[in-house]
Amino acid sequence: MNAIDIRLFERAPAVSGFPKGICRSTEVRRRFVDNWGRLAATFGMGGDLGRVHAQLFIADGAMDVSDLSQALSLDGEAVRSHLGALLGWGVVRPVSGDFGEAYVTARDPWEFFLEIVRQRHRREFMPILELVRDTAALARELGGTSATDAGTRARVQQFSKFVEDLSALIEIFVRVGSKPMALALKTFARMAPRA
Repeated sequence: MNAIDIRLFERAPAVSGFPKGICRSTEVRRRFVDNWGRLAATFGMGGDLGRVHAQLFIADGAMDVSDLSQALSLDGEAVRSHLGALLGWGVVRPVSGDFGEAYVTARDPWEFFLEIVRQRHRREFMPILELVRDTAALARELGGTSATDAGTRARVQQFSKFVEDLSALIEIFVRVGSKPMALALKTFARMAPRA
């Protein structure tokens, strides 16, 4: 289990209105970026990695390393490292900027969410699925007829089927795309009983 720094959940100091001398848009963007960083940390990613992604999302256009470093008060090497990770996850892409390479991200959160789900399925879930399949094959080879052997076989097969079904569901989830998936989830939410 990932250790979560409890300070991530501390609320920003309450202020009535906006601090003097700060543009409202700038303050909203800063809070947005910081909150995204906190959310990223709850999913086991670095908070600054989340902040880099958030800054690209909230920006009016492409940003280069220098722009990101300045906006986030991070050194250039840290920004490059986070961009490398985001590029590896497929949620950021390079574009030609005014002074060299710059970066952008999708404007639809569902797009990058589904890409992260796709990547995590491939990187993390599929290797475990192979182990579950291997264990299910071993369970089928159990030769004993005892109640313990039969129960073990049945439970392993039941769990194996669950994991196979979950994998298929994840594949469908990412294959249908962002707009149909968002619509489907909204429909399911309307049908769900209220707590």
